[in-house]
Amino acid sequence: MAVVFSPSNMGTFKTCPLRFAGQSIYKDIKWQASTAKSRGTLVHNVIEKALMRGLDTVSEYPEGTDSVYIKSFVGECRETVANGGEIFVEKEMVITNAMKPTADWWDKNALLRAKADVVVIPKYRKSILVGDIKTGKRWDSDDFQLRTEALLAHLVFGVSIVEYVYWYVDSGESFGDVIDFSRGLDKVQDVIDVMRDMKLAIRDSNFEAKPNKFCKWCAYYQTPSCKR
Repeated sequence: MAVVFSPSNMGTFKTCPLRFAGQSIYKDIKWQASTAKSRGTLVHNVIEKALMRGLDTVSEYPEGTDSVYIKSFVGECRETVANGGEIFVEKEMVITNAMKPTADWWDKNALLRAKADVVVIPKYRKSILVGDIKTGKRWDSDDFQLRTEALLAHLVFGVSIVEYVYWYVDSGESFGDVIDFSRGLDKVQDVIDVMRDMKLAIRDSNFEAKPNKFCKWCAYYQTPSCKR
């Protein structure tokens, strides 16, 4: 079975290979929208409107968000557009098994794909910004998702320097880094390693349960499917 990798299913595999298999291989675990997810969609929609159409198109931001913080980073992104750059929201990025970009989300040779919340490209394309809109407060320093998207942005747009940032719109916090791919792939080596491990697990149908803090919310928890 061909599985296209994504930051989401790669993150699940890292947490527990068996849960990944339940979601993406066996289809035993069904996706369900949570209240937090529904609110996140609302917040994303409002901020993406401001990013694409301008701050003056949004008169009110969702309750619980830091509107001053949102206006600050949206304004900075919009300034890029004013200077001849581009902004994309929900930008689809896909590479094939040959590590080449493809415009087809459903390309039969797709290896890795993601939809970036925001991609900002300055006029002279010396660097790219990949942004992710987060609700709630920052509670860890796990940047695996955006480093995966940074790798995709590098390959899709052919730009070496990729900045990535998480915007925590409730708490007004930011977290990110810059990767210069002209210096090598060290900062995304773990991303490449996870894809390798997933390929081997799929090939061998070997998906071990891995104890983690999310176990009790898993459909396999304390069932015969979970071999812990």
